[in-house]
Amino acid sequence: MRDTRTTDVYSNAARLRSLVRSELLDLLVVSTPARRQYLAEQGIAAHYVPLGYNRSQFGHDLGLERTRDVIFLGAMVPRRLKVLKRLERAGIHIEQLGSWFDPACWGESRTRFLNQTKIFLNIARYPGELPGARLILGMANKCLVVSEPIYDSGPYVPGEHFVVCSIDEMPDLIRYYLAHPEARQKIIDAGHRLVTETVTLERSIKQILCLADEKIRQRAKTSENAS
Repeated sequence: MRDTRTTDVYSNAARLRSLVRSELLDLLVVSTPARRQYLAEQGIAAHYVPLGYNRSQFGHDLGLERTRDVIFLGAMVPRRLKVLKRLERAGIHIEQLGSWFDPACWGESRTRFLNQTKIFLNIARYPGELPGARLILGMANKCLVVSEPIYDSGPYVPGEHFVVCSIDEMPDLIRYYLAHPEARQKIIDAGHRLVTETVTLERSIKQILCLADEKIRQRAKTSENAS
């Protein structure tokens, strides 16, 4: 429908194919392994570099008391609403936040309420999608991320950096981790170390610059051989 806000994978792939045909792309970098694999199936070459953490964008640990049990943060699209209603019917109370315009969902306000949260849910727009920003948000602010299954979740390891289960299993899993803070904290600490020390914006930018530098060298070599 020519909506400029369109973000579904098919529309994005069609636009990328158009750019490739026009030879307007020198280097294409995507933030998940699954996106690189999908584009390869579409005949589009891409490199994978994970979305990186930085303190000003994603927040940090404030050491606050965790008074909120479960939060979901994100746009309330129909699939998410359906899943959240199922969890509520199973007895899991979930604070639901998500607005482009509510200041509480951004910046220091968001960091503060995430620092008061024990469990941070990941329910994707599309099943299996790796939401790098949501995982980083939860882990950076020391919440336990509980997620539905993700296709190729690297660099995040299920059971080590976050918890994965089916929607049907989620109510019991949430109750377990709310009742066992030591088990919860072990995974929280591992996830926090991963995003603040390894999956950083600085490292991701360095990877992209190295890829760009290699592309420039290849182009120069090709021009030299042609002359």
